[in-house]
Amino acid sequence: MLASILIVVIVGLWMAAAMQSSFTEYKMSNRYLNMQSALNLAESGLEEGVRAFNSQSWSGWTAYSEGYFKSIDADWLGSEGSGTIKIFVSDSPTSPTIAAEGKILGADGTPVSRQIKVDLSSGSLFANGLLARRNVIMNGNNVIVDSYDSRLGSYTPSSYANRFSNGNVASLNLANTDVLINNADIYGYLSVGGTFNVNSSFHNNGTLGVWGASTGTKDLNRVTEDFYADLPEVTVPAYSGWTDVSTINSGASDITGALTLGNPTDTSPANYQAERISLSGNGDDLVIDGPVRLYVRRNVSISGKGTIRITSTGSLELYSAESLSISGNGSAYGMQNETEKPEKFMIYNTTPTAGGTSVDVAGNGLVYAVVYAPNSNVHLQGGGNSGSVYGAIVGYEITLNGGYEFHYDEALEDLAGGGGMNIDFWRELKAEGERLPFDSPSSLNEAFQSFASTGSSLSH
Repeated sequence: MLASILIVVIVGLWMAAAMQSSFTEYKMSNRYLNMQSALNLAESGLEEGVRAFNSQSWSGWTAYSEGYFKSIDADWLGSEGSGTIKIFVSDSPTSPTIAAEGKILGADGTPVSRQIKVDLSSGSLFANGLLARRNVIMNGNNVIVDSYDSRLGSYTPSSYANRFSNGNVASLNLANTDVLINNADIYGYLSVGGTFNVNSSFHNNGTLGVWGASTGTKDLNRVTEDFYADLPEVTVPAYSGWTDVSTINSGASDITGALTLGNPTDTSPANYQAERISLSGNGDDLVIDGPVRLYVRRNVSISGKGTIRITSTGSLELYSAESLSISGNGSAYGMQNETEKPEKFMIYNTTPTAGGTSVDVAGNGLVYAVVYAPNSNVHLQGGGNSGSVYGAIVGYEITLNGGYEFHYDEALEDLAGGGGMNIDFWRELKAEGERLPFDSPSSLNEAFQSFASTGSSLSH
């Protein structure tokens, strides 16, 4: 009898210990999940702060001395608990800074919070060669991404004189399967919005490294995670007062044949508008012979032997409201930019609908252009060993197919205008004495200044 009682006691103690251990593990697991959720909330706050600063839109914010404060209830957490996001933007024109706190009140009533502080710097829309809001996909073989600098002259394919390893490829998307390099060769850097999985992105022969690296090299020191960049919508120009091409095109607002726009002696752009562009036959050349801005209300299609030709004295800002397709038949057709300066041919797609239009470039010619189409799917399709794009591309999704080369022009990083402010330095605030008083918003700016006076480093 005594033995039976003893066994029951031992089993009871063992079960109690096991239950206590399980409960402790449950609490630790919940705390870890809440910590991750709090960090995600804080990062969402940073993005909201960057958006507000770039647009200078402070509706819903409370103004304080040299800054703005906003609190957001994270009511989408449901049964997992409740959360809040608190953001402060120090609106200094010379050293803008943003801090955000994500706080989770778990189901057990335990609060968890994390804070992040970032410095902003003036950004360029074209600090990367290929930048997509979602997918970057490279299919087939003989796909190459690298860089050069047009300020130094032409790209040198067979030497390092003007061929560099800064062909930056970036995606804002969080899923690691949305950057599929496969067998392509990236001589540059790779930036992803979430976490990176090399096995999901590369096949065995795919390369990430510097020129001269062995085929199949994956230099993970050239990968950046948690990448973010602000991509503003394209502003539709106030084109209603621009000259309709029908006034110089036999009454037709469609450009379907030979036409010359611009004057080489002009010092400011001549502004035109057209209904659409459709060029395909021999001699169907749209010649740009001076600085020109052209808004096309419908689609742009260049095929066969049709050509947009920018002379050595020309430059073109082309705004397209619908899809754009350029596929020249041979290296003498399609896009011809005689300046060999990508910034002399700027292409903007103005659709506000994500993935609503496409920008397609195909053929075996050399294309010198800059594409800013953050809501358009961009496709580059090779047509032989000479199919290449020189410049920079921003798109919703970007796809490169076999036989195409992309050469990022590093000079575009200094191209003025439109880039807003980007995150320069990032740091989580967790050391004693550095956490900010988000429950007292009026004290936040003073706390920010204390970082500057103590020389705190905010590097990521």
